[in-house]
Amino acid sequence: MSGFDLFGLCVRSLIKRKLRTFLTLLGVIIGTASIILMMSLGLATEAQFAEMMDEMDADMTVITVQTARWGRPTPGGGWEVPDHFPELNDFAIQSIEEIPGVIVASPIVQGGFYMRSGPYAAWVSWDVLGIRPEALALMGYELSYGRFMEEGDEFAVVFGSLSELHFFLPGSDEVRSWNLWEFDLDNYIPLVDVLNDPIQMSYDQRIAPPPWRMFGMMDDDDDDDFFEDIDDFFRPITTFELDIVGVRESSGSMWDDMRIYMDIAVLQELTWLREEAQRDQWQEHGFFSPIREERQTESFDNAFVRVSSIDDTHRVAEIIEEMGFLTHYPGEFIDIQRRQQQNLRTLLIAIAAISLLVATINIANTMITSVTERTKEIGVMKVIGASIKDVRRLFLLEAVMIGVIGGIFGAGISLIGSYVMNNFDIPFLEGLGPPDMSGWWGMPAMAEDPVVSLITPWLLLLALGVAAGVGLIAGYFPARRATKLSALAAIRAD
Repeated sequence: MSGFDLFGLCVRSLIKRKLRTFLTLLGVIIGTASIILMMSLGLATEAQFAEMMDEMDADMTVITVQTARWGRPTPGGGWEVPDHFPELNDFAIQSIEEIPGVIVASPIVQGGFYMRSGPYAAWVSWDVLGIRPEALALMGYELSYGRFMEEGDEFAVVFGSLSELHFFLPGSDEVRSWNLWEFDLDNYIPLVDVLNDPIQMSYDQRIAPPPWRMFGMMDDDDDDDFFEDIDDFFRPITTFELDIVGVRESSGSMWDDMRIYMDIAVLQELTWLREEAQRDQWQEHGFFSPIREERQTESFDNAFVRVSSIDDTHRVAEIIEEMGFLTHYPGEFIDIQRRQQQNLRTLLIAIAAISLLVATINIANTMITSVTERTKEIGVMKVIGASIKDVRRLFLLEAVMIGVIGGIFGAGISLIGSYVMNNFDIPFLEGLGPPDMSGWWGMPAMAEDPVVSLITPWLLLLALGVAAGVGLIAGYFPARRATKLSALAAIRAD
């Protein structure tokens, strides 16, 4: 029997039983439309979340890792300080770097030093980041000048695009780094040419007298009275010549653009020397024990991790948290909200899938009834030469046609429903989209008229494929039953 003959028999059979065919189609239509609309809500929400992440002025593939030394959040929303916590040491950093999807992991040490260039001074408190030189180039930063640090550079540093603003004139009322929010960053005259002027650096604050006048603590003629102790005044100052090998492109965040990057080992050494010098001075005044402290073991409070893509960020962060560390990454709050929305949408899709399951059962019931009613027809077909394969194909084709036709009409209804949801205010749909987080730090404002339902061509094709598959599955057992009927018994049947 040719395929054209089978198709004609299927069409005539469906038309002959109009009411039953219509009711069966109705179940498939409702199920298909429900699935498409529920998935379209999810696609629209995902598109909005993706747009919010794109508009955020932050790198979404960066994870900050912290030790739990100072405590960690509890499931109930509280805070606890654990008795035991893993150390964020070299071994832990190496373990993190071996996680699939991680490009680079490096410890980060925050510190500071003092600078002097001609008459200008700079106090850099916590804006100096110590990082392994080989990792800095993998942080994703762009340079407007020079190169990144390399192993063995020692006092080489990379300045942020606004690091020059740390410099001030001692005794002046203007300290630019303390007034960034009211400073004209587009039109200012640099005090120091960081690429050409020599810059000395030290862990000793005497190299850079502070701008106390800003707080009314120093008069115009008091600059020379900064060091009251004459012995302290004549104590030798250890200085180092800074080598600025590169300048970062602006990241868009003025606080981030103030940072200075240097070799983590060098910064740790400078920090220890500063603490040692300060301790010696305090001991001279009778504070602390004369017993010198030993250097602490190499353990870090923070680490920097870069992953391959945004899709890896949450997964890698979860693995690191399972290791006992704390993690933070840009868009973390958006990611939490997105996952909550995904759980809600999964529930809605599951409910919609129930209607499609009912439609499957309905198709199966319709086909079994059709086989029972057409027993004599099946017997005649076998007697005149129709093969078992032809009988099976006939009933499977009928079931698939019901699924496809129902899927087409269901897709059409879903397009109408999507148009209604996007162009009319429906109150109960407001809770299915992303919340308005524009009040949070760094969060972009939501679109005035966000898309509620997004139906893509691949979603329609997927729905039609599912509908056809439902018909095929539902028609398998009735078709199998039809092939097992005896031709003589079928002809004798009433």
